[in-house]
Amino acid sequence: MWLRQGRPAPIPSVEDAERLIRGLSPAERAVVDDTTSRAIGGPQTVHAGLLDLLERTGTDELMITSQLADPGARARGLEHIAAAFELAPQPVA
Repeated sequence: MWLRQGRPAPIPSVEDAERLIRGLSPAERAVVDDTTSRAIGGPQTVHAGLLDLLERTGTDELMITSQLADPGARARGLEHIAAAFELAPQPVA
């Protein structure tokens, strides 16, 4: 949100992000809600959301990013996505 407003900031923790979302104005919330290429939630929810994104866009490839401040949580989330799509995790160089 802040980056779109020209105010880059560090990635907030999950707890801080949840507080920030609750405090958004209707206009700010509309910007967040307009993001059509996101999938947020548990492994099954994210898997279903990504499958829906693939269907809506007709693409055969996705580039996944994770906006979590905790590197361990970010890695676990990507591992969950890999498992949901039955992909073997690849070592990071």
